[in-house]
Amino acid sequence: TRQPFKPTAEERKTKRILECVSSDGVGLIKPPTFDGKRYVVTLINHFSHFTVCYVLTNKNEVLDCLL
Repeated sequence: TRQPFKPTAEERKTKRILECVSSDGVGLIKPPTFDGKRYVVTLINHFSHFTVCYVLTNKNEVLDCLL
């Protein structure tokens, strides 16, 4: 069985929205979606745990998601 994660120290926890955001890109996904999308980008806010997932056709669309 997996051991539980250690709790984050208080001084490392985020105190407000958008203080720490993580992103990850995945692709080339096979098979593509029904409309030809082949890449996925996720953005996660560490304070609120709000997550956004973008499905993209090309890798060069990633910057548009971040702006």
